[in-house]
Parts: sequence; C-alpha cells; structure tokens
Amino acid sequence: MSQGTKYTTATTASGAQTLTATSDKYQFIDPAGTVNVDLPDLRAKTSDSNSEGTGTYGTDRYIDMNEGFFVISNTADGSEVITVRGWNGSSTTGTICTPTQNETATVWWTGTTSGWIGIAGSDA
Repeated sequence: MSQGTKYTTATTASGAQTLTATSDKYQFIDPAGTVNVDLPDLRAKTSDSNSEGTGTYGTDRYIDMNEGFFVISNTADGSEVITVRGWNGSSTTGTICTPTQNETATVWWTGTTSGWIGIAGSDA
C-alpha cells in the first residue's frame, strides 16, 4: 500500500507513536526498529455513578464511545515490528496486533468492554 494522494487524512511517521482520537485514520509508519504504537483509550470518563460503561478504571467510570478505527501500515525497509497496543478490556497497553515489514493492520474500537480488536496482513 502506498500513500500517494489517495487519503486526505494520512500521516507518515517514524518511530514509536501515540495516537489520539483525532489522529489521522491512515498511518504510514517506518518503525526504525521494533516500536510500540499506542491507540487512544476511547472510553469517555464520567462522574455518573449509574454509568453503564466499562466499569472502573482507577476510581473513575467510563462510557464507551461507539466508533473508531485506524489503518496502520508498516513501511519498514527491514524486518522491523510494530506492536499495536491499546485498551483490550483489561489493559491500556494490551497487544492488539503486530504488523511486520510490508504488512498493514486494521484496528477497530468495538465500543464494548473488549475495546480494540485488529488484524494484520501482508500488503502483497
């Protein structure tokens, strides 16, 4: 997959990345070594004690947001791995998937206590 001009919201970056809810949905990353790409925690904090969110995280309660996705392409020129991490139902740094050189990961926010899910596959 090449960036070209196909995507109006794409980022080309190098090294470890921390994405936010407003980051570009298409990420072309040269890891420059084995690095982490951290996905945002899309649970929204609430002070409502009757929240039906994901339960407690520390002492705060969270309400699930309903949507979110990223496409993360590993543009490494060698055998470098990106570990895509994010809320997986029990940890904000749980491994979601690990795209290697010439692989792309697609990750989705499930809007449930499972958090992020994803799949990585070859660009060929």
